[in-house]
Amino acid sequence: MNKLLSTLLLTPIAFSVFAEAPNSQTNCDLCPQKECPPSDCPAEEEKGPWTNNLNFGFNKTDGNSDTSLLTGSISSTYDNGDDKIVRLGAEHNFGENDNETNIDYSKGHAEYKNLHSEKFYTGIGSNYIRDEIADVKYRVTINPSVGYFIFKNDKGFLDVEAGPSYVFEEVSNQADDYLAPRLAERFEYQISETSKFFQSSEILLSAEDSENYIIQAEAGIESTIIGDFKLGLKIRDSYDNQPGIEKERNDIAFLTTVGLDF
Repeated sequence: MNKLLSTLLLTPIAFSVFAEAPNSQTNCDLCPQKECPPSDCPAEEEKGPWTNNLNFGFNKTDGNSDTSLLTGSISSTYDNGDDKIVRLGAEHNFGENDNETNIDYSKGHAEYKNLHSEKFYTGIGSNYIRDEIADVKYRVTINPSVGYFIFKNDKGFLDVEAGPSYVFEEVSNQADDYLAPRLAERFEYQISETSKFFQSSEILLSAEDSENYIIQAEAGIESTIIGDFKLGLKIRDSYDNQPGIEKERNDIAFLTTVGLDF
């Protein structure tokens, strides 16, 4: 396993040391006066349960090298602040190097979490991946899970979950399906009023073959440019211990996007 993937997996541990610290700032901290009565404090902006994000990126070089990379994604999260969380998303990346395709990757996800206490939850989800360069025609996973929020506050959260996933895939023209125990975590932390760090990882291990395992990890930063527009930088690392024929085990992508929250 490469050093980058190890770093992405261990990042939440470093952040969580200080992430549970309570946010002591109140609305009155925003007042120009050092002290003000509650009635004079600025009211908090009410937010609905849905948050949506649209990202788009395009990179182009010309001259001695002719490369292009187009990326787009959309995501929606529903959190009623009580006991239900829903996450939906889709992403596509396409790139060329000297008129030869070197990136053609799509993914989608959907998940539902039902909280039974402040931190304990059960859930169900599904992921879809297509990677033409890695010769993965499709990989679909069904993911029932039991999870726990190690911390969850107004600055962010870190949750871990596990469960018996089932995988359907076609790699190098070979279709297969198998049971795969799954371990996953997701971490988000508001670094400042304008910047957010996010990270997630997932490990799938075939119950039939211990040498058949897949690790997916990503991390990135989003920073507000103006209003609801954001600049994003993301690193994605995918490791397949049994890749397609004559394919590399490890794939790394660096993506830069401009996004809009709505």
